[in-house]
Amino acid sequence: MIIKNKTNLYMCEFESEFGTMLTIASDTQLYLLLKKNSKNIDIIKEKILSNSDVSPIKEKNDLIKKIEFELMEYCEGKRTNFDIGLNLQGSDFQKKVWNELINLDYGQDTTYSNICSKINSKAYRAVGNAVGANPIQVIIPCHRVLRTDGGIGGFSGGLDMKVKLLNIEGIDHNIF
Repeated sequence: MIIKNKTNLYMCEFESEFGTMLTIASDTQLYLLLKKNSKNIDIIKEKILSNSDVSPIKEKNDLIKKIEFELMEYCEGKRTNFDIGLNLQGSDFQKKVWNELINLDYGQDTTYSNICSKINSKAYRAVGNAVGANPIQVIIPCHRVLRTDGGIGGFSGGLDMKVKLLNIEGIDHNIF
């Protein structure tokens, strides 16, 4: 007989500098942190929940409280790194792209082209799609990806959020 350990997942919303954030976490790992009106949020949320055999508990656990606190410190310029365990739900290719983003230092930007070079791929559109499917905004810093010409590019949480994130980190950008 195989006994499968059930992991409680907690899902809740909280207010942040960027607006309402939706989060899903276990007691030890973050699965999702997205601005509530982010593109594809419902698809990403359902993918995470469909991989779980439990219904999410709609309350804040200690990890979500920690995420909320660390995000507030980041917005105040008091934090440059997050101390949160991540559970990445995505394809191997997406995880490769997300791990490249995680390796970026605070205040360091990059381009889709640079990410392609680092993962030995010429699939620029696929890299862009993986960046856009990032389930953990801010902590996986997809906001640090700019166009090759220095333009801001897109962002699933909206350009207003991306501009705030870039400004917090002092990353030079142009909105056009």
